[in-house]
Amino acid sequence: MKGFSYRQALLIDQDLLVLSADFFNALSPGNESLARLNWQGLEQIELFQDKMRSVEDRIVSLSRYVRMSAPDESKVRLLEDLVKIGFSDAFDAEALLEVATQYRGLGQGKPLALLDSMERPLHHLGMHPTGAPFVVLALASLYATTSGKAFLQALPDDLDLEILNVLGRRAVRLGQEVSPLFPELFMEFSTNQVLSDPVKAFGPPTRIETFLGHQLLQSGASGIIYTS
Repeated sequence: MKGFSYRQALLIDQDLLVLSADFFNALSPGNESLARLNWQGLEQIELFQDKMRSVEDRIVSLSRYVRMSAPDESKVRLLEDLVKIGFSDAFDAEALLEVATQYRGLGQGKPLALLDSMERPLHHLGMHPTGAPFVVLALASLYATTSGKAFLQALPDDLDLEILNVLGRRAVRLGQEVSPLFPELFMEFSTNQVLSDPVKAFGPPTRIETFLGHQLLQSGASGIIYTS
């Protein structure tokens, strides 16, 4: 229940921020504990949950704090250090694209080792049952957003397609090894990301066709069949 006490403090003092090193559990502050309280009805529970969610923009993960405050020249290195000690939320899409641009891709060398480290917590979800769904959701969202942003930016030398290929194949593999939801979330989020900018998505006629072709290949590899 401690997650609720943090949020209650944020409701009382509008100038407070919470810096959390346990970000996934901070976003799911004991929902199973709610059932044990003496509620007057479902509406009261929903009002309470809405109030608690209203302060989420002031719950700052350690990873987000580093991304916001670290000098540009050392930011990627510091984020890599966070990943090594278990912070799978260290990178956002922009930071991961910086790595891809610097190393001309994500499929080998240091970027490949980085992705392996980011995925490591997914193979130990049983140790963290409360935060497990958020780990899957967060990494699928990161891979999808990175792929979508890369595609919309039309990175040179087909770097955008390399990123889409690497992350899409990893999403399929994680669907087989960790959670069958992973590739489905990846494809849904990445498609939404691309379609959020229709001018770029539907610019040159072959762009959106190329993207959808990659999505169909990934859906076939993961066994997902779309009917509409």
